[in-house]
Amino acid sequence: MLTLIRMEISKIVHNKWAIIIGLVFGAAYILLTYSYYRWNVSIAWESMTLFPYSFGAVMEGVILLVALPACITQEYQSNTEALLLSSKHGRSKLMKAKITASLLIVTFVVVGCLILNAAVNVWFAGWTGWDWPLQKLNRYANSPYELLIWQYALVQALTNWLGCLVFGLFILFVSARSQSYLTVFFIAGIVFVLPFFVRNTSDLSVPWLIKNLPMTDFMRVENIYNRERFVLVYNWMLSLPYQLFYVYMAILAAAFAKGAYGAFRRRADGSS
Repeated sequence: MLTLIRMEISKIVHNKWAIIIGLVFGAAYILLTYSYYRWNVSIAWESMTLFPYSFGAVMEGVILLVALPACITQEYQSNTEALLLSSKHGRSKLMKAKITASLLIVTFVVVGCLILNAAVNVWFAGWTGWDWPLQKLNRYANSPYELLIWQYALVQALTNWLGCLVFGLFILFVSARSQSYLTVFFIAGIVFVLPFFVRNTSDLSVPWLIKNLPMTDFMRVENIYNRERFVLVYNWMLSLPYQLFYVYMAILAAAFAKGAYGAFRRRADGSS
């Protein structure tokens, strides 16, 4: 199993475009952060907690969109999926190895982005404010949660990581159902970017569903913790505690993992 996981990780890592895009995004963020502190006086945590909501989410999403499809579409394009599944441990372990390798890559990308974010901001602005209440941050002035800034930073990091895991599994699910890399990139890309262009609303509606049902806003974290969340259904106001979002993400993760596993095996069975 470990050998299969290493092989799948190697397949993903050897995507030179993902590496190039990551380096370009990293350099751009360093320059943007330098420019920000040159013209603004602010504690590092303002910029650090903004990162997953803006630049960081885009950086993570694009890297995952470029890197992860190769985990499955490469077999489809070379017509080797049936051969691989017919091997000794193919049916029992291959797709599990792909999922595990993809989740490890997602973790590596997220941790790398978080380290970059923390290092750059602390370098330019220091640690000042780490033990202040969360409400000291401008975008969280109305937050109902009694957290210190450093505590929220940890919650934000873990939430962003979970959202990226779900998005990574969604990419695998789409990849398992399509032979085309461009199709995967287009479908997963639309699902990822669409919530960025929808304004926040509390009325149950198509825009509300577009904003809240994908995993994008969960990756961005802020819209869960910056104020009390609720949805208006006709004349009823339904409270949305933050725990509900985590349960929803866990359900999506399980559904996408199971869907990707089943779709890959069915396609292999059909081509054998």
